[in-house]
Amino acid sequence: MKKSNLILISALIAIVFFSLAFQLTVHSYIKEDKANKVPEVFRSEERKTDSFGSIKTGERLRILLFQDSIQSVTVKANNSIIDSVQTSVDDGELLIKMSKDIRKKDSIVVEISCPEISALRLSGKSYVESNGILSGEQLRLELDGSSSVNLELNYKTVLYNNTSDGDIEIQGDIKNIQITNQPKE
Repeated sequence: MKKSNLILISALIAIVFFSLAFQLTVHSYIKEDKANKVPEVFRSEERKTDSFGSIKTGERLRILLFQDSIQSVTVKANNSIIDSVQTSVDDGELLIKMSKDIRKKDSIVVEISCPEISALRLSGKSYVESNGILSGEQLRLELDGSSSVNLELNYKTVLYNNTSDGDIEIQGDIKNIQITNQPKE
């Protein structure tokens, strides 16, 4: 075998050896980093709010609605993002906002109970589900973006405006429903 072929084979073996050593070193650092990672802790936080009968959000979250004589708002989320979920009441409307962007894998659940809901104004990728039957005189339901709802209702009148691409599932006893479907431009 020629001397030049021997040098070439030795160089290839050295490159493969150093490449393998580099990969093993990087892999051990990644494995060590994941081992030191703090596990995500979910917590539940009850929020104090003024009285409200309407709900508005444009955030990616799941809202569970309960009809109850006692009003409450409970946020359930990862410990690292729960403080960025802002809840406030403006003119009788509960506003749910995020102070920072959340990742797709982050899960936020807001449990809301109040005596009567008169309006739900949803946009973004919010999802609202009723836990039990919601009842009252009139409900204004406005959906936009990719918002979805799954509601069981007992209302005299429902004013329904939908420009959402999301799934809509409404059942129950509704005496009068006015539907406005505005196509997206």
